[in-house]
Amino acid sequence: MTRSLPKHALIAAALAFFAFFMSALVSQQVFERLPHLEDEMAYLFQAKTYAGGNLVIPTPEPRRAYWQPFLIDQGGERFGKYTPGWPMQLAIGVLLGQDWIINAFFAALTVALVYRLGTEIFNADVGVIAAALTAFSPMALLLDGTLMGHTSALFAATLFLYAYWRIERGRRRLIWGAVAGIALGLLVANRPISGIAIATPLIIWSVIRLVRGLLPKRKPAQVTIVEDVGPQADVLTAPATVIEDVGPQADVLPVPVTPEATINVPPEKPQSRFAPRLNVPVIGFLPTLAPLIILSIFTLLIAAIVPINNYVAVGTPTKDLYTLVWSYDQIGFGPCCGRSGHNIEKGIRQARFDLSLTAADLFGWEMGSLRPTDATISPTTPNEPLPQQIGDWLVSINPTLKNHLLNEANYLTPGYLGLSWILLPFAFIVAYRRKTIFIVIWVAAAFGWVEFALNYQHGELMQNPTFSWAWVITALVWLYLPLFFWRDRVRAWTWILWSAAVGLVVMQMAYWIGSQLYTTRYFFEGLSSIAIISALPIAWLARRISRRVIYGLLALVLVYSMYFYSIPRISVLNGFNFINQSLIDAVQARRTGGKPVLVLIDGANARWRAIGPFMALTSPYLNSDVVGAWNYEGTNGNVRQQILDRFPDRQVIELNGSDNYAWFPDQKPPPQVANTQ
Repeated sequence: MTRSLPKHALIAAALAFFAFFMSALVSQQVFERLPHLEDEMAYLFQAKTYAGGNLVIPTPEPRRAYWQPFLIDQGGERFGKYTPGWPMQLAIGVLLGQDWIINAFFAALTVALVYRLGTEIFNADVGVIAAALTAFSPMALLLDGTLMGHTSALFAATLFLYAYWRIERGRRRLIWGAVAGIALGLLVANRPISGIAIATPLIIWSVIRLVRGLLPKRKPAQVTIVEDVGPQADVLTAPATVIEDVGPQADVLPVPVTPEATINVPPEKPQSRFAPRLNVPVIGFLPTLAPLIILSIFTLLIAAIVPINNYVAVGTPTKDLYTLVWSYDQIGFGPCCGRSGHNIEKGIRQARFDLSLTAADLFGWEMGSLRPTDATISPTTPNEPLPQQIGDWLVSINPTLKNHLLNEANYLTPGYLGLSWILLPFAFIVAYRRKTIFIVIWVAAAFGWVEFALNYQHGELMQNPTFSWAWVITALVWLYLPLFFWRDRVRAWTWILWSAAVGLVVMQMAYWIGSQLYTTRYFFEGLSSIAIISALPIAWLARRISRRVIYGLLALVLVYSMYFYSIPRISVLNGFNFINQSLIDAVQARRTGGKPVLVLIDGANARWRAIGPFMALTSPYLNSDVVGAWNYEGTNGNVRQQILDRFPDRQVIELNGSDNYAWFPDQKPPPQVANTQ
């Protein structure tokens, strides 16, 4: 490995600080440091529970008065449905009194890791360009500002890839094995499907390395020097002989770099643009196995918090807590899964829908303007009244696209075409050169497998659960098959990164629902892999034209996409689900004295969104400064008195609630409510 140029490291550091700053800004200006999705509500509840030292808590009575989405009451105890990996990390932010800072911290670390991984596999240009693509990604900018666990998962996935890369390099293998195991354990405990998808190509790659370690050593062989994108390209200025399979010192050329070295290089090409492609080192079976055992041990130890949490909650470590909320909320095919059953036809269709938005959200590159055609700001819809003024940002967005982003989950609105994938074909040409033809054949066969499923017997076969599983397994086998044929590092690791990201898409097809509202977050853990691959052709141009020119053009593109795509795309979520700070501020303005407050929302037909802002403030232990409670019986029954008796020393501030709205009794109800009464 060569040392990266200081200017690359400085740029990467600046990008990491930028990611932290943008996470803080989005969380404050767009989401107002409040959870907006039901998932975030449950995550925050679990984090507060864990911060108090408990996995579960006694169910408070009357339980519906303190109910929140995706919480489960069973056996007299209350707990969230989600795996504990992310809430336990979020609990650190809760204890610090700044829950938003955890995602901001992980956002910065992820950008730094992407830089290191791209630099060490390829070169410093790839590293810094990939870091920039990651930092400016609309997907990252959006999710980094939420309380969702995807930013943490992306960090863990990137750390796992980087730690495994360091294992393969041969120094401090056991330490890096422990780091890789911790990262993978955190990923699995957070998002199990993502953990399996990111780990599978490296599990297969580990088996390949172990088998190669058992095979007899090959005789030293000369390798033809080819034009390289690897780290040696910065310093190697003369030809060299490279020995295949030289073990842990593969990074060090085994013979001096001399003009007399025998090498097959056309003399008319400048040597400064060439370097050897180093093979993946083969170091023997046991030295390869040892760090993998350490990796597995740490992964299992950390991932064990999931069955432990399940056992404490329901007495069964293997129970899927998701099914306690919706019995059909599980992975698989057939009538067991999804509201109306699940099959591979639905999986492929949902993947196509989500990928159409991913193609725009990944880097913010698309055809079609998000801004409205006229100078006016589009009126809000009756069902989703969203404020347009967000801090100093005056947000305007095309009403058609706005409706899609808030309410739809199919193909991206006609007239908009995502182009964030545009660099991938050129990346494979840079990485595989003449062997790109095999990639073309591979891609053609992959598309053929999709078309077969859609068209064979008019698609009837896709309804069969057995065929659905067979289709997914075959697709995954085809995805990982090229790993058996690449021996040099650049090609092997390009495919490892590629298959980690694509495998995530394929595995998500076995889940009955997609996601577009908070971007296509089920694919988010593949961002760092795609960013590194997409950086290859830009780095190739930078080395042959001019770094200043190419870096300058890239900076312009990133800033342009941020202003014309990222800001309107993300800011449309301000006030989503009727969650905003204004109602909290209004309650705070009515406080008198120094007593803690009980916010009592009266209304038999109030939905969780009417109470949501106060759910975010309420401790699971009901000892927070502000406690929100729902009098779901309205003016009838004794629920109101039970609530008041529980909090005799609090100032009571009452609200009326109906549907998604809440208002003070001395105010007129919102027009949306008045029109229905």
